[in-house]
Amino acid sequence: MTEEKDGEHPVAMVYGNATVSELNAAISDKELKQGEYVYVEHPAVGKVLAQLQEIEIKSNLSFERARQALEGEKVPLRWRRSGRFRVLGYKGPRGDLLLPPLPVPPGTKLYRAPPEMVQRILNMKSSREEGALIGRLEGTEIDVILDINYMVQRHISVIAKTGSGKSYTAGVIVEEMAEKGVPVVIIDPHGEYVQMVHPNLSWKDAERLSKMGLIPRGYPEELVEFRFPREGWRAPEEAYVVKELTLAKEGLTPEEILEALGLRSPPPAASVLYRAVEAAKREKGYFYTIDDLIYHLEASPQGIAWGLITQMEHLKSLSIFSRDPTPLDEIVRPGRISVINLKESTPESSGVGLAILLKRLFEARKRGQIPPFLLVLEEAHNFCPQSGTTYTSRVLRTLSSEGRKFGLGLLVVTQRPAKVDKNVLSQCSTQIVMKLTNPLDVKAAISSVEGLDSAAADLIQLLPVGHAIVCGGGVPRPLVVEIRPRRTMHGGMSVDVMGEVRARGWKRDEKKEAEGLPSGGGEELPPKESPKEPLPSGGEGALPSVERRALPPAPEVSGEGVSGGGCGGKKPREGAPPPVVSKPQSDDAEGVKETLEGSHPSASPKQEEGDVEKVKEAGEEVSESSSERGDEEAPGE
Repeated sequence: MTEEKDGEHPVAMVYGNATVSELNAAISDKELKQGEYVYVEHPAVGKVLAQLQEIEIKSNLSFERARQALEGEKVPLRWRRSGRFRVLGYKGPRGDLLLPPLPVPPGTKLYRAPPEMVQRILNMKSSREEGALIGRLEGTEIDVILDINYMVQRHISVIAKTGSGKSYTAGVIVEEMAEKGVPVVIIDPHGEYVQMVHPNLSWKDAERLSKMGLIPRGYPEELVEFRFPREGWRAPEEAYVVKELTLAKEGLTPEEILEALGLRSPPPAASVLYRAVEAAKREKGYFYTIDDLIYHLEASPQGIAWGLITQMEHLKSLSIFSRDPTPLDEIVRPGRISVINLKESTPESSGVGLAILLKRLFEARKRGQIPPFLLVLEEAHNFCPQSGTTYTSRVLRTLSSEGRKFGLGLLVVTQRPAKVDKNVLSQCSTQIVMKLTNPLDVKAAISSVEGLDSAAADLIQLLPVGHAIVCGGGVPRPLVVEIRPRRTMHGGMSVDVMGEVRARGWKRDEKKEAEGLPSGGGEELPPKESPKEPLPSGGEGALPSVERRALPPAPEVSGEGVSGGGCGGKKPREGAPPPVVSKPQSDDAEGVKETLEGSHPSASPKQEEGDVEKVKEAGEEVSESSSERGDEEAPGE
């Protein structure tokens, strides 16, 4: 009864040609907007849901008549609105969404679809207890809740050009996982996710969150930051919980060593290495080290062993191995957000360390030693590229194809889908596609997303910031969703270039430039304090785990906060002291003016004349001495 009452007034009528998936209709309701949902009474299956994709206005105003109207003539104007609707389908006997067997007949009336009907026909989840609330259907108040089991078991991808909100959206998913107790491990190349310890400070976002029954919050207890050690590394002062991430130096498998050395299993080197590992195992069991392998390689008669020895010595020098490694169940535990911050790691240490760590996490998950978890892979095109290989390429292909069987889910985040390994991207069954403009990336996104066709290319390029096409995750058809605001602070905001320049007082110094000295610079920052005692790195002297419990100061955010739309904004410079702004005094201004003109405000005319004479005399002496030195040095040139 409610549905019929809400939709008793028709808003459009079908005309012209129609297919089972698309129809055209004359629109009578001036309030009907693009993106709204309507329904029709199909003679064969009953209520069928459709969505307005495009509105077109047709008029009798030709070019000639428009010119006449501009010249002051009275021209009768008639126009009408028509729309192109995408047929979403009807709810079948098993609860699934089906397209009607026949096109909607011309002359059929269209009615506005009430929210209850949209949720029922699309079979959308309404309970937030078991699902992830990522936003609302565009133009409606209908929650979009994705199935967490589906997401983790079948992998997720978030694709968008830079600045369109991909990391912001990934943060929304991380929040939902954390709220449900699902462990999350984030590979963070830029150190953006550590700001999730803070609540979202935007009052606009707080207002929107309250309408959804949510409040801003941070995760200071749940989030732990891990960093691979490097020489001289120590926990920063702003650390909340920062721990050193090291790997066990004992029991490295041949596969791990080959990956770490980047050898990609060449047969000669692999056979020599396997024999050395077997010899070390017979001698020391699982507790053999790199030194033991080097010892057995030195005993090998094959010349290729010496090349392996050199590479093994280099591998040993990396500070990522330790006799007291980080336990895997400390990285993956219920409710924990583990951020592996690679911002200050060397490419080699992070590449080798990640390749071994991910392989060991996968093996631990297969044996049931750690709970199911979601692995967030930021900048995925750098870790599993389509062309070329990296340290992590092979293990990520394995995780994408086999991880779902054991409850290890991937969240692939990238702005260049065309450059991501297709074997990885194609395994993601829940796809969130935001704005893309590069033709190759648009093509790659459409080819990897089930349910999108070439007609979606224009829509992808026109999506507003913070809006996404969502497929999978329990959603039966691709839907345009407005991503909800973050509850936590977003750390991936763009730098306010002009704001930082003004705040720090950076400016040109023409006097210094004339003297050939470096120009620019604002307030002088205090030098970083070096450790009083040298800190060991790697091997047996690896740094112990460091744990600090002082929350980092939240960056200042204006009343508008991150952004009104929820997926962009400006980030204050980390560690920059607040600018000191003083009100200029009129006397000081006059003094500056007179100084620039060559005098001092407190100098008397007589003093000025005397000073000028002294300067002239000094200048003549300098000139004479300079010319004498020039004459003496001339022959030597």
